[in-house]
This record gives sequence, C-alpha cells and structure tokens, in this order.
Amino acid sequence: MKYFDVHTHYGIVDWSGKTKIPKGYTPNEYFEDQLINCCKKLDMVVAVNGFGLCNNGYLQGKTICVEMNDEVEKFFKKYPDHIVGMGFVDLDYHTPLIIDDLFRRGFKAIKLIMPKHRWDHKGYFEFYKRCEYFEMPILFHTGINGLKSYFKEDVNSFNTKPIFLEDIGVRFPKLNIIGAHLGFGYYEEACCLIDSFKNHSRNVYFDITGEINTLRKITEGRWIKKEAPVEFLLWGLDMEYFNYEKYIEIWTNHFNEIGLSQDEQDQIFYKNACKLFNMKC
Repeated sequence: MKYFDVHTHYGIVDWSGKTKIPKGYTPNEYFEDQLINCCKKLDMVVAVNGFGLCNNGYLQGKTICVEMNDEVEKFFKKYPDHIVGMGFVDLDYHTPLIIDDLFRRGFKAIKLIMPKHRWDHKGYFEFYKRCEYFEMPILFHTGINGLKSYFKEDVNSFNTKPIFLEDIGVRFPKLNIIGAHLGFGYYEEACCLIDSFKNHSRNVYFDITGEINTLRKITEGRWIKKEAPVEFLLWGLDMEYFNYEKYIEIWTNHFNEIGLSQDEQDQIFYKNACKLFNMKC
C-alpha cells in the first residue's frame, strides 16, 4: 500500500507543545526529520502546505500559524520523492501575483484558509484564475474553524461553507478544487456538492482529514461511497506526524467495514491525489 497525504501543515511537531526537541535540532529540523522517517517507512508522499508554525518560542505556549512558504520550498527541493509543495496564500493580504511566484518556485498546489469574505467573493477570482491557468489545485478549508481565534481576526467560519465552492467550480471548470474535512459540520452539503459536479466538470473533491471529532462524524455518518463517491475523495492527516499509523489503521478498518475494495481504498489513500497533482502512481 502507498499513501499520499494531501493535508499537512509545515512545522507542527506537537500542537500541545509537550514534545521536547532533542538537542542539536531546531523545531523545524526535527519536524522535517520525523516526517521524512514516516514517509520512508510508509511509502508515502506528503503535500506540505505553508500555513505552518512560527517556531520562535515553540515551547512557551500557543504559537501563531504564519506563512512558511520559504521553509516548505527548501523542504520539497531537498526531498522531491516524498514532499510536494503546497503554497499558503492569504487572499486578504497577498496579491494574485503570488500564484505566479509560487508556480515558478515549484509549488504544485495552493492552500487557503480563514478568508474575511466568502470563498466565492469576486475579489478572489483572479487568484483562482491563475491557479486554473497553472493547473495548481487549491485546498480550501471548509466548515468550522475552531482555531481561528489563535490565528487571524475578522474571520468567520460561515465564509468557508462548502456551498461557496459551487460558483468557483462553475466559473473555473478546469480548476481542481479540494474542500478540506468533508465540510466539517456541513457533511451533507459537501456530499451534495460532489454529486452536482460528478457528471459535469468533475473538479470538486474533498479530503477526509482531521482529528477524532472530524473522523467520528465522517465514519458514524457513513458518508463515504454511500453519499460521497470514492473517486472524489482524498486522504490526509492534518495532525502531528506520530499519528500516521494510528489513523491509517482507523481509516482502513472503516473502509473494510463499509465494504470498499482494495482498489477503492487505493484511490482514496493514493491514486486520486496522484491524478490531481499530475504525478505517476
């Protein structure tokens, strides 16, 4: 089995701040070292996004997520067989030209989170147009964002409802759209959105990522395959590296429970992401 994690934030060693960084490592070096070890052990590719941790004072309480695109670039260029670069863009701060810059630097996709306006705000369209042109998928946070108070003011989880991806999918039919967490709180809406595009532009996907609350909602709801077609689902962790094997086992058990074939499991764990990121499986 191979794996392709489409949703990991750079620099997250331990959200709790309890993990002690060994002597001789910076927090970022330790993050990279541990993640690469996981990649080699699990035969895994990881799309690392630049919405990461500023590790100044890492152990002194909460840290603020910031743009870490420079660190991500160094990381994927050092380990091209395992790490894919996903650039972080702040739609309310950056200009659309950042898309051109990230593409030139070798980033393959874009991560968006916590906008001040709805995802389908017209002021964001130029960003989407450029991503479509450069064939760079966009990973949109969708649903509740419980951590927003740590990161950015003047944002609202309402702006990231899955339905606001609909107009984007129609206006930019060649742009591959990935909604995170199967809509986190809006699961039925996310599934209906996939269904509305599956026979047309087929450019709306969702990942199944996140901690136990998100996982429980998805597994207990039995949304996968029954409501969300396997070919439009992607897998990822969106947690600390030491959770990989545990959560792969949990998802594998659930896939077996709902009767997914090995090929269907491979699609979610690996093949669908390869297709979106234009990589050979």
